[in-house]
Amino acid sequence: MKSGLTMIAAFLLMLQSGGAHAANLKYVRTAKHQDFTRIVFEFRNAAQFKEPVIYGEGKFSVAFPGSTTVLPRRILYKTTQIQPVRSIEFIQKGTLLTAGIKLSFPYFKLKVFSLPGPDRVVIDAYLITPPPKEVVTEESLHAEPMAKESKEPETKEPKAMPEESPAKELTRVVKKEPKVIPEKSPVKQTDENYTLQTYMLVLLNFLTIVIVLLLSFNLLKKKSGINSKHVGKISDSLKTVDERIAAIDAMINREFKKHD
Repeated sequence: MKSGLTMIAAFLLMLQSGGAHAANLKYVRTAKHQDFTRIVFEFRNAAQFKEPVIYGEGKFSVAFPGSTTVLPRRILYKTTQIQPVRSIEFIQKGTLLTAGIKLSFPYFKLKVFSLPGPDRVVIDAYLITPPPKEVVTEESLHAEPMAKESKEPETKEPKAMPEESPAKELTRVVKKEPKVIPEKSPVKQTDENYTLQTYMLVLLNFLTIVIVLLLSFNLLKKKSGINSKHVGKISDSLKTVDERIAAIDAMINREFKKHD
């Protein structure tokens, strides 16, 4: 009886000592760094861990043997630029605690290590570029199979290109560009009009000078008291001059009408 009681007491002490030294997960923290995302599991007492396992795009799990937790079964996060962790889900099977983590980026690599005081397990997830997709070439059902290339290269004589006969070269059709009829430049027209107007003005000035000279000559003759015969002759000459002036005016008017 005494030996049986002693064994039971020893077993209870072992259970108590084991429960006292078992790892208990208290906190989970996440942080976004420049090159990686860090997830920290803080335990009461030292915890053991296994290598994380990646089982999908943005998904991995880590197991902690001999550990328990009082945290909720599932922790959800609102993903932002500074929070790339979507969720953490805990599965307790006996003394084996497993945490499944989902990230907001699909491709990554992991680095895990432990830190003392307090006891922590740290997992760093580094973002990596996606692997290149394999291009699968599908052969068409209607396409003929490609002939296998022979190892020995075939020597083919180069085909002589047919030379063009000189007669063909001479009979080539040359495209003629349509002749462009030059239009009268407005600058030329304005120059011609300006020359004509200058000529007319010079002619009018000359006629004006002639008329002024004739009038002055008539006045001088009257003052000097010339005979009536001479006066009649002068008046006749003045009439002829007036007729000539009228004829010149008519000619000038006709020229102006021609050139608007």
